[in-house]
Amino acid sequence: MKKRITLFGSCRLDSLNNYNNEIRNKISYTYDTKEILEVIKFLKFNHLSPEETIVTFRTPMMTKIPVYHKELNEIIENTDIYVIEICGKKSYKYNNICVHSALAQFSNDYIRERIIIDQQSDEEIETDIIKIIEYLNTKNIIIVSHITTDNISERYKLSNLLENICLKHNIYFINPVKEITKKGYNIYDLVINEPKIKHYNENGHKIIKEIYEEYINNIIENTTE
Repeated sequence: MKKRITLFGSCRLDSLNNYNNEIRNKISYTYDTKEILEVIKFLKFNHLSPEETIVTFRTPMMTKIPVYHKELNEIIENTDIYVIEICGKKSYKYNNICVHSALAQFSNDYIRERIIIDQQSDEEIETDIIKIIEYLNTKNIIIVSHITTDNISERYKLSNLLENICLKHNIYFINPVKEITKKGYNIYDLVINEPKIKHYNENGHKIIKEIYEEYINNIIENTTE
């Protein structure tokens, strides 16, 4: 029986467009653990009104069209494996709801002035990951970090933290640069030339897709034995 793979993350998962992208496309590109949990709670518990989704999730923020729980409530029930990118420690809150970081860009002054930005602690992130596992009711999860090309930045520290948390809790983890380097590639040949690296080029998407799918196939093999 074919496994259904669902994605949480950003454009760095674009190479996996053949899998279930309903969360990324219809709800939100998710960056931090708090936002991921808000999406999962919406899918499981329908805790937000349609109007609230417009100031919570990226896609309705941009389109001004709400998303409805009834159209998406089967995603978790029907998913076998999750690929979850976590690429930031900052969380954004509005009206006690964890929201996408772009809310300030797509809202008015009243809302902008009431957005609270927090820097999550290492302990919070670990606690959130444990909650994510509990809500999804599976460890068939692959956590992916950001593209990290140094050993001093906050991005690097977060990647190391995620790796340690995943090791502790027996979760699959991908550090894209480490995996790409293992295959003999130079990361700078596989990304778009930007002041701060954020995006893969065409060949980069091809190579990272191979890496993602190696991990996905590993889970499939280990769950069908």
